[in-house]
Amino acid sequence: MFERKITPIKEKNIMKQILEGHPYAKIAKKYKVCTSTIQRTAAQNHLRRQIPKSQKKWTLQNIDKFLLDNNSTIRRNSIEVINTRIPIEFKCLLCGDNWKQSFDSLKRKKNLQGCSNCGNNPHTLYHDILNTIDPYSAYFLGTVTAKGCIKGKTISFSSPNKAKLTKLAKTMSATYPITIDPHNKYITSNLKPVFKLTIQSPKIIQKLKELKVDKSSIPKCIPKIYMHDFIRGYFDFTGYVEILTHANKIKPPKESMRVNICGNQILVNQIQSQFKKCANKKTAWGKGYLTQKSREGLGNRAELHYNGARSANAFLSWLYNTSPNTLKYVDDEKYKAYIHSEHLIEKE
Repeated sequence: MFERKITPIKEKNIMKQILEGHPYAKIAKKYKVCTSTIQRTAAQNHLRRQIPKSQKKWTLQNIDKFLLDNNSTIRRNSIEVINTRIPIEFKCLLCGDNWKQSFDSLKRKKNLQGCSNCGNNPHTLYHDILNTIDPYSAYFLGTVTAKGCIKGKTISFSSPNKAKLTKLAKTMSATYPITIDPHNKYITSNLKPVFKLTIQSPKIIQKLKELKVDKSSIPKCIPKIYMHDFIRGYFDFTGYVEILTHANKIKPPKESMRVNICGNQILVNQIQSQFKKCANKKTAWGKGYLTQKSREGLGNRAELHYNGARSANAFLSWLYNTSPNTLKYVDDEKYKAYIHSEHLIEKE
């Protein structure tokens, strides 16, 4: 039972504990009184709880020094600190997330190698992929423009082809699992499961907002030398290759090929114009043709076609020949189609 009335000697000891900076709850538990009694005693005697000597040494400079000495990936954002028990703002260098936490709690949990997301997350990710534009970041931006779905602090990609998501995870050095999407488990036409890759990185999402990446056009941050890497990332998720067979009563059947890219009409037009600039002007293999598809609720959609083995080979060679070797996956179906197109040209 807690006592509501206290003796003068006990009151004197309680006042001493308050001045030393002990928490009211601990004082109440020690002297077996209510917390409201401690608060009333402090108010009647005009006492103010002082910061303990052990906490006075933790200035802003000392907190920063402590984080640096422990090789922490956390930095302080707040410019004022009154007490190490009061929450202040910290920033994670791994993912760029901000949160509030008391310094005492940070030391007690020993969570100095990342925020609550990174520290408790067993999966790794290259969070600085968008700091500079290179073939890998351009490829990643192409996949985001094609199939990226941003929600909160996460970005997810869905595809019935698991190999595409595995390729994307390798590009980002990500170890996140690829699972079956529970909300879109099967495609109605051929009953194939839909796979999903979800990554968590507030830093990447913030960078995407700064670069103004959307699904309606090619981002302006993509330089011309890496344009084919961006289009290849977009092509991996929205394009497909068809092997056609032309039958003739007189001549034997002949194989041909057609490359198709679907998407927003403005973006598909930009892809066509970018390839025309890079294609050989003496040949007609880089022209391609567009077919418009207007769907209710989806706006103006279009599909870009490169018909014939030579036209398909010209487009695919532009995507693959100038890419780094680490972005060329031999098991990729589209890369196999590119090799097959060269064999078709040799037969002509």
